[in-house]
Amino acid sequence: MVAGGSVPLETDVEERLPWAAGVVLKESFGRYSAISPGMGDIREILREGTLKAVKRLEEGSLELLRIGPPAEVKIRFRNSAFAETAELLPQVGRVDGKTVVFEARNVEEAYWLVELLVFASAGVSSVVNR
Repeated sequence: MVAGGSVPLETDVEERLPWAAGVVLKESFGRYSAISPGMGDIREILREGTLKAVKRLEEGSLELLRIGPPAEVKIRFRNSAFAETAELLPQVGRVDGKTVVFEARNVEEAYWLVELLVFASAGVSSVVNR
């Protein structure tokens, strides 16, 4: 009902979940830099977002998020070696140097494949950064 994060996340929430309450908790400038409000302000932002979401729930305007089947997943890695490793799976295709895409039978299978790719990337990172 409430999704909190950065401006791009709020845009995604508005496009894909127009009934959900999106709240902006930071403005990112790069991978390692962002401006965030103080914790007191964050509590208030979350409180207002939660109240908005509860109101929508009471009004009956919330909907279920339905994905697939199949569920299409697109992942942009921070390192091309991770995408190269992911592409070893037959169902994973390369979009560009750092981006891969695959279809899963359902959301659960998509989750497991994403988790596998995260662990594979950690392994590649461990080997490459010795």
